Amino acid sequence: MLKLKKITMNKAIAILSCVLLIGCNSTKQQRIQTTESYDLRQIGQFYYQAYDHKWRTDPTINPAFDTKKEAYEYANMFNENNAHLYIVRMINYRYQIRIVNPNQNELMYTTNDFNDAIDYIDTYSPAHDDLVLYDLKTGKICETNL
Repeated sequence: MLKLKKITMNKAIAILSCVLLIGCNSTKQQRIQTTESYDLRQIGQFYYQAYDHKWRTDPTINPAFDTKKEAYEYANMFNENNAHLYIVRMINYRYQIRIVNPNQNELMYTTNDFNDAIDYIDTYSPAHDDLVLYDLKTGKICETNL
């Protein structure tokens, strides 16, 4: 009877060892979260934008600057007395094309190249007669007369 308990105990230890080894070498995939980030300096020309989320649909209020210092000066000046809630962010575009009409005001396209913006408008203006091109550096609507 003692010999039978010893054999059963040896089997239990062997089975337990196998279970532990299999459990440690599980093929179950772990979920790894990743975040992609880009160095805007490698993408091309970039700007610093004084951006107020409450006024995101009005590009004339969210100007772009060549230097971080200019953007912070502008943001600090207009953040006084809680007039705006500007943050300074980096962007890699100078021009915004928006569809603007009484029912909507949505960003459609961004680019750093004026000719690319004009090409976009040429392509999509037959379907949309309410495309507006904004220059974020000047804060003005570009008169394209397309």
